[in-house]
Amino acid sequence: MRYGAPSVNEPTTDPPPGEPPDSDAPGADDRASQFLATLARFTPRVLVTPVIVALNLGLFVVMAASGVGLISPEADALVRWGATYGPFTASGEWWRLLSAMFIHIGLLHVAMNMWVLWTAGPLVERLLGHSGFALVYLLSGLAGGLASLAWNPAVVSAGASGAVFGVYGALLAFLLRRRRLMPLAVLQSLRSSTLIFVGFNMVFGLMHKGIDMGAHVGGLVGGFLFALPLCHPLTEAVWRTRWRRNLAVLVAGAALLAGAGWLLRNDAGVLQRELDRFVQIEQRSVDRYNSALKQVREGKMSDPELAQVLRRDVLPDWQAARRRIEHIRDHNNLPSIYLRRAKQLLRYMSLREKGWRLLAKALVAQDREEADRATRLLNQAEQELKQLNQQR
Repeated sequence: MRYGAPSVNEPTTDPPPGEPPDSDAPGADDRASQFLATLARFTPRVLVTPVIVALNLGLFVVMAASGVGLISPEADALVRWGATYGPFTASGEWWRLLSAMFIHIGLLHVAMNMWVLWTAGPLVERLLGHSGFALVYLLSGLAGGLASLAWNPAVVSAGASGAVFGVYGALLAFLLRRRRLMPLAVLQSLRSSTLIFVGFNMVFGLMHKGIDMGAHVGGLVGGFLFALPLCHPLTEAVWRTRWRRNLAVLVAGAALLAGAGWLLRNDAGVLQRELDRFVQIEQRSVDRYNSALKQVREGKMSDPELAQVLRRDVLPDWQAARRRIEHIRDHNNLPSIYLRRAKQLLRYMSLREKGWRLLAKALVAQDREEADRATRLLNQAEQELKQLNQQR
């Protein structure tokens, strides 16, 4: 063996052409500087990250100016602005998966997400290029929204967390495919913001129903998978053809997400809209009954007149609403959580309807025993209503 030549049993530790040696060897700071200089040569300016941050902050300011709460906004307000809400999203309003990525649940939520994106986004944008980064960010956010929909189909969800987790997923993909290319010193600069971001989202997710782990996990996994084909060597020849990989990821990612959406589609929105309509019917019917009952007790209305109010003004709308909900339950594709909700609501509606019918009959016949039975049914309906309200 010639002097200085490696033996067969002693493989060389030199890196592949175009890749620097391990970052924990002497001179790691210099290699980090060289690595960042190479990224800056291929992507001189960071464009997508500041645009995304500006869109998120701008929309938050507009929402706050319109009256949406700064610290803890109401769920109804978030839904009006485009937050993901399972019954509406899965029944056709798929655009909410995109709009929800730019809506946040309070000042702390948007501040944390944008700070972390501003910290980690520039590095990943330079690793993937402008188009690749924008593609991975959006696809990851959509994947997080779909995962959230599958995790909890009845929750109001919003925030860029899924997409930001996707940025970290892309960074993990780059480390897996190009481990020797990434100096350790570059990663160390992100350590603090990463730990704070993960810890914040875990705590915030436990405190707010609109933040769920499904979106975080879906975004992280999505970012990792979508970025894998885009983690190419930092060479001029490869960089010039990156548009082909971007196009392939766009087509494959869109097909994958569309397939997941097709599997998650349901008719819960049809039921939810009927439930929202029923709330008004319930309020009107109960108010009319209580008002007539008060007049009877004050001697301003007779028992037969109260029976007429029940039969003419209260029961028709109530019965029609019950039949509509029964039809939706029996003829639509509903998640199990909504089937259970419809079943319990219909039990409450049936009890109250039977009680009112029996009461009207007893008032006309002046049957005290039947009136007592009607009162017991109405009391059971009230207990059923309390259970319903506790589960909302």
